Amino acid sequence: MEYARRFVADFGVTFTMLWSDTFAVWRHYEVMTSSDFWLLDSTGNRVGDAPAAYDPVLVEQLLSGLRT
Repeated sequence: MEYARRFVADFGVTFTMLWSDTFAVWRHYEVMTSSDFWLLDSTGNRVGDAPAAYDPVLVEQLLSGLRT
């Protein structure tokens, strides 16, 4: 959990992150690596992803798509 807090602080993340120390979330969404980034809508459906390191510009683009 400390890693998630540090990530949020280091990158200035302003959206809700889903985190699981047990990797249950990884198994549920079939995440393969820690660099995967997935954006879920309010019902838990995947609406965007990036199999790469966190990119704030990409996140904003994906979030903008949800707002329209």
